[in-house]
Amino acid sequence: IVRDSLKDVRKIIYNLRPMSLDDLGLVPTVQRLIHNFQEDTDMEILFKPKGSYENITPPISLTVFRIIQEALSNVKKHSKAKNIAINIDFKNYGVKLIINDNGTGFDEESVKKRDAENDIKSGFGLFSMRERVDLLGGEFTLVTKPGSGTRINIFIPLIEEEGEENGQDKSNDS
Repeated sequence: IVRDSLKDVRKIIYNLRPMSLDDLGLVPTVQRLIHNFQEDTDMEILFKPKGSYENITPPISLTVFRIIQEALSNVKKHSKAKNIAINIDFKNYGVKLIINDNGTGFDEESVKKRDAENDIKSGFGLFSMRERVDLLGGEFTLVTKPGSGTRINIFIPLIEEEGEENGQDKSNDS
């Protein structure tokens, strides 16, 4: 029981902020997340990173990691999917993230209505993903319907103005 508890505590600590994001970078950390996820489930995940991710700021890396983590959690809990595709395209102007699953899909309006009635007891993951992207000035699009899986499209711009980075104060006093 103690060993299992210790294993659970270590997993929780790792999930709070993986040190490997700082040490290894986003792609190896996502690869580890996917490997661990596949060990716990019978789902197949196709992960395709494109471009260079070395210059991505820590707030963007953490946001992309958290979104993938939450999306995988949602798939595991709700979708009954067998296959997931995760594509990250690192461009010089931003990061594009697309997550597809072949699960059951859902009616987004019904989920929003249910969440409002239940005081966000469920669906908080989608809200959290959207909020994280909004905080970085990005775009979040969800495409789903019952019986046709779910697709999440995200774009997070890279800000190259002097002294500004995503996730930091962008106010200008001049």
